[in-house]
Amino acid sequence: MGEAAPRDTIQRFLGLLFEPGDVFEVRAPDCRDRPGARYAYVCSGYFTHDTIDQAAQEITELDRAGIAPAIYVTMNPVAPALLARSVNRIKTRARETTQDKDVVHRRWLLVDVDPARPAGVSSTDAELALAAERARAVAAHLSACGWPAPVMVMSGNGYHLLYRLDLPADDEGLVKRVLAALAERFDDGAVTIDRSVYNAARIVKVGGTVSRKGDDLRGVAGLDDRPHRRAQLVEAPDTIRVVSRELLERIAPSVVTRSTAPAPGACAPASDRIDCTPAGVRTWLEAHGVEVKGCRRNGDKTLLLLERCPINPEIVSAGGSDIAVLVGDDGKLAYCNKHNRGQAYTWHDLRHTLEPGWQPPAGDTDVDLSGFCVRTGGTPSADAPVERPTDPGPFPEHLLRVPGFIGDVIDHNLATATRPQPVLALAAAICLQAVLAARKVRDERGNRTNLYCVGIAPSGAGKDHARKVNKNILFQAGLNDLEGTEDLASDAGLVAAVEQQPAILFLLDEFGRFLRTIGDPKKAPHLFNVLGALMKLYSSADTVFRGKAYAEHKRNKVVDQPCVSVYGTTVPEHFFESLTPDSLSDGFIARLLVFEANATPPRQRSRQRLPPDELLGAARWWGDLKPGGNLRGEHPEPLVVPYTPEAGEIFDEFAANVDAELARPDSDGRSLWARAEEKACRLALVYACSVDRDNLQVTADAALWARDLVEYLTRRMLYVAHEWVADGQFDARQKRVLRIVRQAGGRIGRGELCRRTQWLTQRERQEVVENLIETGQLVAVTTPTATKPRTEYALS
Repeated sequence: MGEAAPRDTIQRFLGLLFEPGDVFEVRAPDCRDRPGARYAYVCSGYFTHDTIDQAAQEITELDRAGIAPAIYVTMNPVAPALLARSVNRIKTRARETTQDKDVVHRRWLLVDVDPARPAGVSSTDAELALAAERARAVAAHLSACGWPAPVMVMSGNGYHLLYRLDLPADDEGLVKRVLAALAERFDDGAVTIDRSVYNAARIVKVGGTVSRKGDDLRGVAGLDDRPHRRAQLVEAPDTIRVVSRELLERIAPSVVTRSTAPAPGACAPASDRIDCTPAGVRTWLEAHGVEVKGCRRNGDKTLLLLERCPINPEIVSAGGSDIAVLVGDDGKLAYCNKHNRGQAYTWHDLRHTLEPGWQPPAGDTDVDLSGFCVRTGGTPSADAPVERPTDPGPFPEHLLRVPGFIGDVIDHNLATATRPQPVLALAAAICLQAVLAARKVRDERGNRTNLYCVGIAPSGAGKDHARKVNKNILFQAGLNDLEGTEDLASDAGLVAAVEQQPAILFLLDEFGRFLRTIGDPKKAPHLFNVLGALMKLYSSADTVFRGKAYAEHKRNKVVDQPCVSVYGTTVPEHFFESLTPDSLSDGFIARLLVFEANATPPRQRSRQRLPPDELLGAARWWGDLKPGGNLRGEHPEPLVVPYTPEAGEIFDEFAANVDAELARPDSDGRSLWARAEEKACRLALVYACSVDRDNLQVTADAALWARDLVEYLTRRMLYVAHEWVADGQFDARQKRVLRIVRQAGGRIGRGELCRRTQWLTQRERQEVVENLIETGQLVAVTTPTATKPRTEYALS
């Protein structure tokens, strides 16, 4: 038949599928406002048989807009109540779409004949021709079995055969068995029958619309065209007859098992074993046409993140680990799908879908993957916690007392502060002593005094005062050349400042907002490289720092033993929200010493005063200290500060403890502990400079203070990371809900939780709470009352 105008084709296609009284959904998943847009959304609308012409018009306009990779319609009629979601119109960013429970009757069987090709691309003309040939062979076979003629559609990349049914929505697996039988008979390496299109809420490509899979590849030398095509209604019988249940049952039992059952204990059939490692499972998935978009470690397992569900391809990942294959370090496997329609799927379902003849080992009723929170007959959660780190509590009081210069700076800070913050005063004083001794001392292991400290306090809690104290002391002592700029505009600007003054302290406000910006190259490309420069400078204090290489030799920066310190202040939300799995694993957060002042202290009446003369004298002493020869400015020769034997033993013991922490399977903890010993050695050196500048040595007191401070700050950061760092949007919602419950004292009523989570839809809230209960992080407590029972949620 000739090609009709798109709107006419669309209207005719819908008229073939539906009858008077039917309600159906039009859906376009993965829509993007522009090519390469980061976020996708779903367009969806519900129509009646009487408004098919309006549906065809809306579909035509959506197709013309070109924002949808494909446009679909539910094959089977749905509950009329769903019209209220979007009646007779297609809306963007729809949150709810049709599920199997919403289907009122099975009207159609879809046989989807698709040519084999790489995932995410359109078919070539030759591949499409193979699919057409195979579709006609399937139709001929079924006709010989007594089936009536189907509606045939060229879907854009393959062919659809649509057979009329008259079955209840719950067909007891009959359609699934029929598709499996046809696949066993007609599948080969070139063309396949999609076994996954058996569910009642299945959507099918709308005839007359364009299929835009991958790029519209045309005219590239040496490559066959893979063009975007418009789906065409190829054939439709004048009278559409129903395939009886008897004819369906005759086809269903004819499944021929091609693969043998595996030996007991094997993780795959003996004829096609899976290498049960992350790389091996990924290879197996991709060989079966499953797109793996990335991987992520979570405790003793690796998550292979999938773009869509292989069992039900309608279910598309919303980001993070909502659809994943889990590979345990012990070689055991599991499948996780957090979407409502996919929560019941297991690893066995995935194996059956990709390898229809596969059978589980005898006695194996479910995948037992330790640490995945697997339940009998259910799906493990990819975000099940390994072990919730313990909160080490408030900052230890004994760590606030440092003798000498640091203690004097803290005293001056607290005496002049409107809102005294001892923890922030300590952090800033450490950085001040660090820059004064920069390039002038080192310990016997080569450690220098450069440190990156962050002071965190709520807005209005007095976090700015410590920075101002440092600025004033440096200025009054005539050492303001040690102070860097308050803003970093680029990595080139940072390196230029260090080249001019290799011993430098950057005092930065809004450090959390700065981290969020430089952590995303799309937000500020010119700032993104600042992070890499800071990391490189941190590790270059005992060697030569070389900047970027330029063709113009004069632009190449070389600095011998730069000693850069940073003291940044921020509010908690900005800093914690900047934490990501990447920032933890790349080592930048591990370089930071994060000091938290969680409360807003009472206001005190304080007078502004200049720093004491003794304080300024100590600062000038360090400014006048110039060890080394005539070239000490360009090539310093710092004084070597020895360890006492007791201090050496303390650090040896601490190093052994750090190694034990590094041996734990938690990848986040490993990255945070990686630089713990190095930071402790630097802090002990700073402590030694503060206590007795005339007799420099790292004593047992210095080692104990530095060890205890680093251990506390590291354990606190482990706790914070567990509370804030999320694997995608769903996990972020879970963690935010847990924080709300924790802030409420560990127990919260259902109504109060709803009020505090108004940023979630009812469905999103329900999914989050259900998963938290399922994974044992929350417990639902129901208490009888005089009216209706009261439901509360408590931390488990």
